[in-house]
Amino acid sequence: MKAMFVLGLILSGSAYADTLQVLSDPQPLPPHQAGTATPCAAIGFAADGSVFGACRFTTGGNCGRYCQPAKTFYIATWDQNGLNPSFGPICGYLSAGLAGRQTMTYVAPYTVATCSLDFSPNNETVVVDGYTFQYATTRSDGAELLDLNNGASYLWSP
Repeated sequence: MKAMFVLGLILSGSAYADTLQVLSDPQPLPPHQAGTATPCAAIGFAADGSVFGACRFTTGGNCGRYCQPAKTFYIATWDQNGLNPSFGPICGYLSAGLAGRQTMTYVAPYTVATCSLDFSPNNETVVVDGYTFQYATTRSDGAELLDLNNGASYLWSP
């Protein structure tokens, strides 16, 4: 009987293992988007628990020495499990120009809080499964959005 109890404890403990799901970039590319894609960044959770973020595309060609090309930002979404990525509408444009002198224009109703690629939004780190991540935000069920500085976003579920 004791063996069955111990086995039950072991099995029930393993049923609650955490998961770390990489958020894949949506495919195919948005219509008429010939630019170069940059990895998408998770920003937050929608009211239904799904994940939203933004993707950036370099849309301008080489604009000269020290000049940064223009970029177009799209909304990206994933389901509650961090799967089924899809592109949404354009949320902003970054003009070409010298770094630090470019102009970001947001398409209403989007703002810097809902249309940006910031892989360290809170300047906080957490360690999950032995790896250090940049903390983004937490959902009501305890799931967290995490980013790596190399440009990948993850959904961690306890």
